[in-house]
Amino acid sequence: MPIVNIPITREGTLPGHTRVTHEQKAQLIEGVSKLLLDLLNKPMNSTFVVIHEVDVEDWGWGGFPVEEYRKLMAASTLLPDTKLAGIAKERARGLDRFPSRLSFPPAQVRQFLKEPHGTLA
Repeated sequence: MPIVNIPITREGTLPGHTRVTHEQKAQLIEGVSKLLLDLLNKPMNSTFVVIHEVDVEDWGWGGFPVEEYRKLMAASTLLPDTKLAGIAKERARGLDRFPSRLSFPPAQVRQFLKEPHGTLA
């Protein structure tokens, strides 16, 4: 009896929606159940799918709250030659296994994120 947990951020993917729709959730449940049937021969009636919606402010990525991380990644495409861009790209590739690789204080990163065209000293 497979149990599949799908954590997603609580934000809309369609214009005018603030969360995943009932129809999208139904498609996820059906799609995952069919995948397990096709690949592992697990009957759909014995497969449980649980979708966990998490508020965006409760989700983190790359050592930052997800909204800050998204800004960091957006900034990295605008500033490809800065330390910030290098760190963002490194984090996106999952190479930042050690927090000490961050070469400037998180407070300085947060300040940069607040100033769209700011620079790091």
